[in-house]
Amino acid sequence: MNGYERRTEKKKNRIRHSALELFSVYGVDKTSIAKIAEKAGVAPATIYNYFGTKEDLAKDTLIYFIEQKWTSLKKMLESDLPFPKLIEEIIFTREEMADQINLDLLNELINTNTDLEMKRFIDDFY
Repeated sequence: MNGYERRTEKKKNRIRHSALELFSVYGVDKTSIAKIAEKAGVAPATIYNYFGTKEDLAKDTLIYFIEQKWTSLKKMLESDLPFPKLIEEIIFTREEMADQINLDLLNELINTNTDLEMKRFIDDFY
């Protein structure tokens, strides 16, 4: 990955983190792109250029964080950690994820999303 691609990915991640935090507090409907942009330190146009609509950003953010946590759990399970330490790490990761992703938000995104890609992702994940 060259410097431009790294900077772009860092900016996208700032947007995702900001969006997740605001979506968790206010919900997707009550969170504006302007507020996400302000929190992420980018222009609203940057969010539209990278993600399209707010719904696309919500979908991308949810998929990104779930995949990130799933990859982390897989690495833990494949590690040589002693069983008690492994269980401790899994519990810590679960609590950390619960702190990051509001379960009401997750249910809202799952139950109100009519996007076929999102439904397939959720079905495959569960």
